[in-house]
Amino acid sequence: MTAGSPAGEPPSRGKRADAQRNRRTVLDVLFGIGSLSMIWSAAPAGGRAAATGLAALMWALASMFAQRGLTLRPVVHNHPPQYQFNPALHLHATIPAPTPAGDDLGPDNVHPLQR
Repeated sequence: MTAGSPAGEPPSRGKRADAQRNRRTVLDVLFGIGSLSMIWSAAPAGGRAAATGLAALMWALASMFAQRGLTLRPVVHNHPPQYQFNPALHLHATIPAPTPAGDDLGPDNVHPLQR
């Protein structure tokens, strides 16, 4: 928080940014009202309320994301890591004992297929 900002509110980005955000909000609300009025006038009388209500719900959902300001910028963390990373690979392998010379038949548990 900056000096002078009430508790719980984010610090202001300046008068110009606040005015631009307010202008976008007003234009977004006007666009939504216009869209809903067009849906109301174009929908048949039996489903007019349902169509307008569904459109208002979808508009409110889309408006929340739009007012939040979606961005594709990556989040950059400028603080150093709090841990030490040591990339080390420890392999524990056993080497089989060499077979004596002349034992070329393979292991004892292998049997040929019988028909």
